[in-house]
Amino acid sequence: MSTLLRIELTAFAVLALAVVGYTANRKVVQLKYALIWVLIAAGMIITAIFPELAFLVAALVGIETPSNLIFFLSIVSLLGICFSLTIIVSRQEHQIRRLIQLLSIDHYEWKGTDAFSANHPKKEDKV
Repeated sequence: MSTLLRIELTAFAVLALAVVGYTANRKVVQLKYALIWVLIAAGMIITAIFPELAFLVAALVGIETPSNLIFFLSIVSLLGICFSLTIIVSRQEHQIRRLIQLLSIDHYEWKGTDAFSANHPKKEDKV
């Protein structure tokens, strides 16, 4: 790995850490989700500082080149993030459905109260 590539990779990872830190500080991203991106950036920094580690891990796993290992780990990470986002969306959909049901029940019960009926006479009460 060339020195220029290592510097670029480190700079990109530090920039990613800064963006994640800024968004987590501004409460745009929750801290538990920012942790995933911090771990990815830390992995990039470690790979940039110690490129031999990528060769060693690739050899241990049985992958021929470190670039294939990085692509494999990237795909697995993205699939994991996608699956966790699917779980989050499913939970939120369930919560929204439940809140709509509760709101509908409250509205129905409120509509039947005397306060509402006194201000809005029924069609049968009109003369």
